[in-house]
Amino acid sequence: MGLLELFLYELRKTVASKALLAIIILCLGISIAYQWSETRSGGQYDQYSGLRGSFWSEELEKTKGTDRDKLKQYFEIEGWYHGLLAAEENGQDIESSLMEFQELYPDVDMEARLQQSEEVPEEMSHLTMHKFYNNIVSRLTYQESYPQFRESIQQKADELEDLALFSDISGYSSRNIIQTAEAYKKLGDLTLEYDYSAAIYMGTNTVMVDMMILFLVILIGWQIFCRERENGIYPILQTAKRGGVAFISAKLAAYFLMLAILSFLLYAAQFLFAFSLYGIGNLDVALQSLSEYRNCVLPVSIGTYIWLFLEIKVTACLVFGSLIVFFMITWKRFVPAVYSYFWVMLIEYVLYTTVNSLSKWNWFRYVNLFSILDASQPFTVYWNLNLFSHPIWAEFAKMVLCIATILLCTVLSILIYCHEREGKRVYGIASGRRIAVCSLSGKHVSIFAHEGYKFYVLGGMGVFLIVAAVVSMRMAEGIPSHTGTTEIQAYRYYIEQLQGTYTEETRAWLEQETQIMQMTDQEAFEIQEQFQNREISSETYTDWMEKRQQLIEMRSRGFYKILAQEQVIKNAKENGFENAGFVDQYKLSYLFKDENNQMFLACVLLSALILGVSGLFGIEERNGMMVLLQSTKKGRQPLQRRKLLQTILCATVLYVILYVPYYAAIWRDLSEVDASLVLNGVPGYQKLPVPLSIRQAFVVMFVLRYLTAVICSIITAAVTSAVKKQALGSVICFLLFLGPCILYLWKVNLSGVSVVGGLLPQLTFQNGQVMLYGVYWIGMLAAVGGSFLAIRKKYLSK
Repeated sequence: MGLLELFLYELRKTVASKALLAIIILCLGISIAYQWSETRSGGQYDQYSGLRGSFWSEELEKTKGTDRDKLKQYFEIEGWYHGLLAAEENGQDIESSLMEFQELYPDVDMEARLQQSEEVPEEMSHLTMHKFYNNIVSRLTYQESYPQFRESIQQKADELEDLALFSDISGYSSRNIIQTAEAYKKLGDLTLEYDYSAAIYMGTNTVMVDMMILFLVILIGWQIFCRERENGIYPILQTAKRGGVAFISAKLAAYFLMLAILSFLLYAAQFLFAFSLYGIGNLDVALQSLSEYRNCVLPVSIGTYIWLFLEIKVTACLVFGSLIVFFMITWKRFVPAVYSYFWVMLIEYVLYTTVNSLSKWNWFRYVNLFSILDASQPFTVYWNLNLFSHPIWAEFAKMVLCIATILLCTVLSILIYCHEREGKRVYGIASGRRIAVCSLSGKHVSIFAHEGYKFYVLGGMGVFLIVAAVVSMRMAEGIPSHTGTTEIQAYRYYIEQLQGTYTEETRAWLEQETQIMQMTDQEAFEIQEQFQNREISSETYTDWMEKRQQLIEMRSRGFYKILAQEQVIKNAKENGFENAGFVDQYKLSYLFKDENNQMFLACVLLSALILGVSGLFGIEERNGMMVLLQSTKKGRQPLQRRKLLQTILCATVLYVILYVPYYAAIWRDLSEVDASLVLNGVPGYQKLPVPLSIRQAFVVMFVLRYLTAVICSIITAAVTSAVKKQALGSVICFLLFLGPCILYLWKVNLSGVSVVGGLLPQLTFQNGQVMLYGVYWIGMLAAVGGSFLAIRKKYLSK
């Protein structure tokens, strides 16, 4: 068999893995679902909502050929118009804003236009159109300032060259300034345009795919480099005629090709999805037209940038892949290789996030694996590194790191593989029987300990627990820092005065504040008359109006939310929930309504349980040992019970690792909230017919979610036992459990008929359908009973 035949064989073997293909499709679906969820109201792409659909292209056609100054004024006026209408729809006072507009544009009669009824395009609102026009104005404003930015860089270099006539400027700082100016000078005269698509922002935000790539390189590496060792056929391959350089070269070629194709598809899918939402736009526009890429020194268009972005991502994937392959071949076992890989990742990430760019150690920040993964950095940041007082472009140093890492890891992997001593004991499940009866500290003394060894060490669940701990701690870090928008801060100004049980004193205080809000602001009319009589300057009047507007927003927005919450509390008291009162509903939302973060944790939980449990219950089938177990007295029912105990224990540990730090951080932020107040008196939960305090509702939610995790793990064990194949069992459970979770992120709620109802019990607190939820749990318990019977039947059958 020649090298090409070996390569094609390895490629076919990898592609034929149904479980691997299912996981890849799942990753693709999760990344798209995540991007889609961020386009919803409040997401990071919500500001670009006006740039979607045909409206954007219609506006471009309408303003084609218009002078830049007139164009900017047109967009500003349209932004003011829709912003005023949006504020009026929300019940806000627009008088002061209207006066400010008339001062800026005295020739435009905005009052007359506001009285006219103009229809907004379908699926849009005045607020959406206000964001749209403001986005275009910000583009034009930035493009006006870009030439001044270029001139300031050149001016510093010219001043330095003039100074060189009188002194020595051979140091790093002076050389850096001159080299920076030369880099920007090569751009020439750029023409900046504003008619580009917002898809560029969405397509280049690849945090979710980056996380997946870090794990997919491990999965594909295991499929190609570790599976033969675990199945016990590695010694046979070692004795083959072409089992040396040709064999490992074919494996490496197949591995790198799979990584390149997979990474390209995952990252390109994000761009395709973004283009489907926002359109392709003008790809010939200079990249510097986007304010985020002002510091770019490469003369590239947006279209060229997208291709370069994808190439950098693929290269980064190959770098990470070469690293994990080196560890797998060096350690010859999966778990130590993964541990080494994650330790390197942890060290690199700490250096990337903690080392300051101005530090003398900034080499560790820019010449870094995670810096390579940041494909936007070469186009958003221009930075030179100090190499013996000579400035070196950081991207050149990263390029050298990429090439060196791939070549070094590849060459070392080939050398280690080829020089492995013939006859040396190969570690694996089937080939080395001693490994099946020994733990890290000695021989196992029980079936339970032996199953735990297979679960956590051979199955890699220990690695999942470490990763889960890192994910949980990272998500918990930002919880107390949420201070909210100005509107939320205004609400909290009042909630601090009212927090606690609703009493007569609370009602009287609110009535007094309501009268104050309804009073006519006589001072505003006096100041307006002074301005019209030219008794005060325009600057003084504008400053006073801005402060007054801020005061109005602080009072109106926050206070009207308080009044709405008071009405909910009154209704709760009328329905018999006496212990109702004011709580900070925004802080409380992190506990019950933060569905996206909680669904992300649920996806991590389910993924780990499905992969781990299916491996635990499928390992005997995979290695052909089930026949031996069925013929022994102690290899059937006792083994079944120990496996189930390990499954439940793992689900418990994983649940605690993921959720306890997250909720502990939330409860620290809720230290001032009276948890004894009923949840029924909080806006959003008034449909709940059962009297539950905030603390009781949290306990119910926490316990039900834990039971759901245990039930999912047991059902996974039953499915794997029934189909007798780990890969097929994993795929079925991924579709059964993770499928509804992904659909939920797409705003398709299947909580009444899927696992989503157990993972997010707070949805029942919001819709109040307690009876239907009881039926749902009867079905879940029935599924558990059926799973126990299926597992028992398998391990007792002959």
